[in-house]
Amino acid sequence: LLSAEGRPFCDFNRVLVRGCEHVPGFEAVANATLVDNIKVQENMSKYVEEILEQEKDSAKGPIKSILLECTQMPHYAAAIRQSTGLPVFDVVTCVNFFASSLCPRHERRG
Repeated sequence: LLSAEGRPFCDFNRVLVRGCEHVPGFEAVANATLVDNIKVQENMSKYVEEILEQEKDSAKGPIKSILLECTQMPHYAAAIRQSTGLPVFDVVTCVNFFASSLCPRHERRG
C-alpha cells in the first residue's frame, strides 16, 4: 500500500527470500502430518546457517535479520536466533505487534 502511494518502504534489491520446503522434517507441514519439532528445529537452524555462509560476501551484503514468513515457523525463531546471533522475527509476532498498536492498552483487556 505504501509503495502504491509513492512511499517506498523497502529496497527489494536487499531482500533475500528462501523456501524451507526441503528442510528435513518440514515436509510434514505440507503433508498435514505430525511435525517432529526437534528434527525440524535442528535442520532449520543448520539451513539458516548455510544461507548466512553463502550470502556473507554477496552483493547485497551480509544478512542482518531474519523474518520467518510461514505461520508454522514461530516455534523455531528462538533456536535460529540462538544459533545465528541475529534478530529473528516471525509473521505472527509482527502482526500481533502492529495490531496491538491500533488500540490503547486499556481497550485490549476486553
